[in-house]
Amino acid sequence: MVAAYLEEGSYGAPASVINLDSVHPNHVVVPDAEFLFTAHFHRAGPDLVLIGRDGHKLIIPGYFASEHRPALIAPNGAALPAHLIDLLAGPAAPNEYAQAGAAAAPEPIGRVEKVVGAVTVVRNGVAVTLNVGDAIYKSDVVQTGEHSSLGIAFPDGTAFNLVANTRMALNEYAYDANSTSNSALFNLVEGGLSFVAGKVAHTGDMKIDTPVALLGIRGTAGWLYEDATVTSQAGTVTLHFGAVFDSVSNTESTYTLYALDSNGQLQHDAQGNPISLATVTSTNGQVATLQETPSGIQVVTALPDFTQAQFATNVMPQVINMAIQAIQQYQNTPNTPNTPTTPNSAPSGGSGSGGLSQPPPLPISAPVNPNNGPTATVTVAVDSSQPTSSAPSLAPVTPQNESPITAPTTTPATSPVTVTPATLVADGTATTTLTVTALDAQGNPIANAPVMLTATGTGNTFTTPITGTTNAEGIFTTTLTSMVAQNDTFTAVINGTTTETVNVTFTPGPVSQSTSSLTATPSTTLANATVLTVTAEDAHGNLIPNATVTLTPSGTSNTFAPITGTTNAEGVFTETLTSTVAQNDTFTAVINGTATETVSVNITGAPVSQTT
Repeated sequence: MVAAYLEEGSYGAPASVINLDSVHPNHVVVPDAEFLFTAHFHRAGPDLVLIGRDGHKLIIPGYFASEHRPALIAPNGAALPAHLIDLLAGPAAPNEYAQAGAAAAPEPIGRVEKVVGAVTVVRNGVAVTLNVGDAIYKSDVVQTGEHSSLGIAFPDGTAFNLVANTRMALNEYAYDANSTSNSALFNLVEGGLSFVAGKVAHTGDMKIDTPVALLGIRGTAGWLYEDATVTSQAGTVTLHFGAVFDSVSNTESTYTLYALDSNGQLQHDAQGNPISLATVTSTNGQVATLQETPSGIQVVTALPDFTQAQFATNVMPQVINMAIQAIQQYQNTPNTPNTPTTPNSAPSGGSGSGGLSQPPPLPISAPVNPNNGPTATVTVAVDSSQPTSSAPSLAPVTPQNESPITAPTTTPATSPVTVTPATLVADGTATTTLTVTALDAQGNPIANAPVMLTATGTGNTFTTPITGTTNAEGIFTTTLTSMVAQNDTFTAVINGTTTETVNVTFTPGPVSQSTSSLTATPSTTLANATVLTVTAEDAHGNLIPNATVTLTPSGTSNTFAPITGTTNAEGVFTETLTSTVAQNDTFTAVINGTATETVSVNITGAPVSQTT
């Protein structure tokens, strides 16, 4: 790793300098993780200058002087590789396409389909405002501001929906309808997005790179976003990855997360194979969450929590419609994007706002608390000789003032959610089926409508996916069990707009002798009052209300008030007793006529009496 140190430089105050170390040429450590992933990158001759949101500058002298340039590493190990830094900083001569003339301009690779709020592209070192219909080009770096979003589509049917405070580089894109070696590489620097992979993924190689993992895609619809609690030194960074049923190609979605080394490059095992961190698939509906730990990258797979489910619901319907629109738009000209006529489409930068303008990101937390089913956790040591972690970044903000492009409209009054049965035992075995029916205002079924289910309760296990699309009859079903007695409310979001709810009651199972209990307080008494407490529980620890209780003693001269009854709403029955006889007394409680619990009470003699 490059040994880096800070000093005050002469580029202007406030400024810091990190000098390269030729002994360790592959890495430069930038001490502030948040600064690294949110700064603007700028070339100043051979030097690299990072400019933070507060105006602070960090200079790496001579960074561009060599063809072999180091990656930039945060203290937690997240990396920006050299090729990405080249795109972020732009060329040595900004606006060089315009100087070369129209004949030298590259061909566009796609176009802007949606713009909400402040959206720009850094192209040849110049920031340009994007509008609907603008062309996008290889090596563009697109970015969204606060409360903004961007939709882009490609001629093969690939589409992206970028949420607020997101920055992504379009590293590579090559597509020929007659080729089987197409390729695409996109690099997410920060933020979140949803995507649909088109023909490039099916007929070649499509990747989405992040600072902590690389997505290998072979035809998929999905989403990912980052959230972070960032300190000035390291920060805790979490990335979430999900997949949904691909209603464009009517297939289940699956992609693989591969480990990256401290250079931001694919990490391989001893046999030279890429190291897989997790497989994300729509067939089980689970989300993969990646977080850095001292021993490596921790991967947790679980059903989505409320925040993850809401994110998917907000971002997926639009990107699916953009992919369909792209296929329809380009099907007659498969190799040529629809080149726009607006000034901002020019590679030279058009009417951009200048090379240093960039909307500052806004940190927003998105807590991770998967509680809707079983989880699987694995920790993978990644390049332990170097720092490893994910990139400090931001949880997405739901774009404002958006509406789906062509999604069919569902109507709450006619789009029911039903459950059968509505009451069942919380034993982890009994199942209930949730049925979502998507209908329009005239009662016609809507096929391929995206559905996302969430639950208010805990301990639920879905035996089939909780996300997907409706079938030809407009129906989506899933089944679940639970081991927690509760009144659970399930919410179905249909087409990202219609919200329907249904209630399910999970009741306790039979009383269990191993989990129920009988206690005495105090267990030793001088013939005074002792409180006996009976707690009725099923095999999973659920409290059982209204359970019948009968108490009997082994001793004599006991006074009870009363000795029979039922448990309260918390599954508890209490009994107070006194005795006039010193003895070791055993009390037995029979709960619901089956479970038997015992407790011993030592009743000692009262103080000596002068009269007796």
